[in-house]
Amino acid sequence: MVTTFHPISGPIWRAATYLSSMAGSPRSPHHGGHIATVDLDAGHNVAVDILFAHPRNKPSASLHESLGLATVDTPLGIALKVDERRETSIPGIYAAGDLANPLMASVTTASSHGAMAGIFAQQSMLV
Repeated sequence: MVTTFHPISGPIWRAATYLSSMAGSPRSPHHGGHIATVDLDAGHNVAVDILFAHPRNKPSASLHESLGLATVDTPLGIALKVDERRETSIPGIYAAGDLANPLMASVTTASSHGAMAGIFAQQSMLV
């Protein structure tokens, strides 16, 4: 995913877009005063002052495969399929963190989703 920033409208997200090359030097005049120009795989060239890159999400273990949990392919890699209660495709198994939400990878979001998963798991044992 590549994000560019417009001074008036803010960030412009280019999901499912991959960086193929980057060229430039600080405040190079041939880049229109921007730090660099990036070439995207879709054939677009974008002048940038800052570039946030996010690697594709790849599980570090195969536990989800061993359990047979459903996954979905996203622009940022594999993600576990979870519902709004953070429950996976197997009832009673809940997930949180980058593998369950790769589009918004942050410690704050992972903590929030972890708390939600814990609450919903506890509630599922009461009924």
